[in-house]
Amino acid sequence: MIDDGRQPAQRLRDVLSLVGSIYLAAEMGSHAQAPSAGTEKAVTALENQWLESEKTNNPDLITGLFGDKYVATRPDGKLEDRAQTLAEAKARKWTSAEYQDLKVQAYGDVAIATGAVCGAA
Repeated sequence: MIDDGRQPAQRLRDVLSLVGSIYLAAEMGSHAQAPSAGTEKAVTALENQWLESEKTNNPDLITGLFGDKYVATRPDGKLEDRAQTLAEAKARKWTSAEYQDLKVQAYGDVAIATGAVCGAA
């Protein structure tokens, strides 16, 4: 892992934020049955949109990514809803952000994105 000066809990939170893609992929799949490769590309594009939001400190880029039922699990085990995730995105100012080893696997109408966000805030 790249030593980016952040605490392990911050890095873990960023890794776990990728899990939110599971919900995004499920939402996409419920509207249209796309082949696995198409789903993987779509989720990768959404992940890249989220990364671009962090790189440019522009949380407006991600406001449409989260459905009303979006839930993320924080490193401390507490749940975070859409409003909390967006508030945190607005409060955090990134100086750098990159994905490390982003992989998306589709299983029917669900996709799982794994990897790490390496950067500094």
